Amino acid sequence: MREFFDTSVLIAAFWRGHIHHEPSLLLVASASRAESACALHSIAEVYSGMTALPVKPPIPSEQAFLFVQEVQSRLTLVGLEQHEYLETVQRSSQ
Repeated sequence: MREFFDTSVLIAAFWRGHIHHEPSLLLVASASRAESACALHSIAEVYSGMTALPVKPPIPSEQAFLFVQEVQSRLTLVGLEQHEYLETVQRSSQ
């Protein structure tokens, strides 16, 4: 893996009104499953975040789901076990 995307980059890539939309969109558009990944839980966060954005008009749930499908097609989804989350947070805290 060369790139690991988090929710903030994925939402910025989707939402044109985000200050970092263009660079985030370029990153996501150039991503490949062989080189790029995101955490499995990020899929739920992206959907939840996009449908809750305080924008007018609101983002329809169907449109948010289409973007989630696009993320799934471009990125390897990585699921972690409970101990892996805790170890990652512990390493980060050090």
